[in-house]
Amino acid sequence: MEHQLQKLGRLIHQAKIAFVVLSILNVAFLLFEDCVLSEKMITVAWSGVLMISIKSLNNSMKDILILLMLLLLSLNLFLLMFDIEFFIRQSFGSLIEFITIAFFFKRVIREEGKLQTLESRVYP
Repeated sequence: MEHQLQKLGRLIHQAKIAFVVLSILNVAFLLFEDCVLSEKMITVAWSGVLMISIKSLNNSMKDILILLMLLLLSLNLFLLMFDIEFFIRQSFGSLIEFITIAFFFKRVIREEGKLQTLESRVYP
């Protein structure tokens, strides 16, 4: 059981690193893109959401990952409706972010399932 808890801790640490990298890449790509101010503000705000979510990952990782997926989908639907050009430019990055979040969500569910199985064996 201790081994599974350590694996879950490593998973949380890996997710934090991945979110920091995604935030830095979002801001770094702003330097190379020709964007208007509103597009820059949206990108910086999304990077801020990723950075803020890092602090909450220890408490409820699964809930935070679901919230991030919903926010990312909502942001992209908003961009699709109101600024198709910016949506097209940033859609590849959003796809990578969504895949990353979904990957960590899948791993968290698997590790929590293993923990529950072990816990039910130890405490019947």
